[in-house]
Amino acid sequence: MKRTGKAALWLVAAHVAVLAACGVGVLTQSDQVPEGQCEGIGWGCTMSPRDGSLFVLVLWVLPAALVSLLVCLVTVGVVAAIRDRRRKGSG
Repeated sequence: MKRTGKAALWLVAAHVAVLAACGVGVLTQSDQVPEGQCEGIGWGCTMSPRDGSLFVLVLWVLPAALVSLLVCLVTVGVVAAIRDRRRKGSG
């Protein structure tokens, strides 16, 4: 496997590991609100810690991870193209 293939594989694996760790973090949160508070969104109610974590994960973490993965893979592709161009030019 070429160096760029390995780099891309490591980048994807790292992003998957981060998302898996976030998923485990969501699953380990409590799914009950503190005593005396109503559950839900709005009108003074609060979300449970698990629901709040899931909300943040879906709203912020997943899009950020996808953008980060795309930027990393495009960067790997550009670097590979530059290296290939230099090799062809010098050889």
